[in-house]
Amino acid sequence: MQVQSGKRVSSIERAFRDAARRVLLVIDELSDSRTLADGLDDLRALVVALPLAPDELCKAQQRIRNTYRYSAAGERGAAVYELRALLQGLSAWAHESGFHGIAPVMSA
Repeated sequence: MQVQSGKRVSSIERAFRDAARRVLLVIDELSDSRTLADGLDDLRALVVALPLAPDELCKAQQRIRNTYRYSAAGERGAAVYELRALLQGLSAWAHESGFHGIAPVMSA
């Protein structure tokens, strides 16, 4: 486990934090479709690795698919909306699971 600010950070908490950071990076990359596709593939891999319940995983994967579809259609605002909703979902799921470490990422 990694120690951060006097607290231990579990590998699960680190995984949630990594996924949240990837969401923010993908939001920044929305203008470049090639980079976006790579970023969404990386994000999908991070999300699949999270300890989410099946329904939560399906919701997260749908948000990622919607992001790609909206971006491909030139609907950047809708794509950003989907990513922000995914980020809120990840934050809620982490919080419900007792992992509060992605809160600093949310404010970035």
